[in-house]
Amino acid sequence: MRRDDKEATDAQDISLYPPGMGAFLLATLCMLATHTCLLLSVYALYVQPIPNHEDSAGLILAVGALSAFLVIHPSFLLTRAKPRNLRFLGTLSTIYAVFLLLVSIWSLYVADPLIYIAGIGLTTATVCRLIYRSSRIRLFSDHYVRLWGLLKEPNRKHIQNTPPAEH
Repeated sequence: MRRDDKEATDAQDISLYPPGMGAFLLATLCMLATHTCLLLSVYALYVQPIPNHEDSAGLILAVGALSAFLVIHPSFLLTRAKPRNLRFLGTLSTIYAVFLLLVSIWSLYVADPLIYIAGIGLTTATVCRLIYRSSRIRLFSDHYVRLWGLLKEPNRKHIQNTPPAEH
């Protein structure tokens, strides 16, 4: 294969919208909706019953920042050729679904209006789990693994062939 043919093939692999981009964006938006429902559930279950719950704003802010970090950072790393984050996000959505299922059962038992928030969160967490197990999101992850492999390969050759700089 000639060098021009190889570069043309590599240029075709690098696309602005890889296959599975819609699934990735939908999963990210569903996980953010799940986080919102999870935070509202945690607030209604644990923070609101505290008599002086105005002082717990820092706690809910810290929980919100931690939960957002749990989704945003692995999603970012997924686009940086780290496919193990796909399994982490799938497991995280399963944990959230189980927690929100327990909140839904508790809300049914107590007849709390929290059932609607927990139901929406449970639905979006289940959709996330299904998306993270789909073949489209794997195509998306594989695309970025190939893309970063193409970008790193010439840089490694350049660094290995360059003599050390004199001081």
